[in-house]
Amino acid sequence: MVKTLEALTHLAGQLDGIVRNELETREAIARMDGQLDIIRIQIGRLDPHAATRVHGRHARGRNNA
Repeated sequence: MVKTLEALTHLAGQLDGIVRNELETREAIARMDGQLDIIRIQIGRLDPHAATRVHGRHARGRNNA
């Protein structure tokens, strides 16, 4: 019984780490996407208003995930 509890606690810790890494990865991707939009705007390849709409979609998707 004690070993089972220890194993479950260990697995819960691993799962927590995996979830944390995934969230950090998603946030990093969203930041990079935003930086790419800024670069595209600066070189004239993207309408600034379209970039705002894209970020809004990403933000909503990230919060719902």
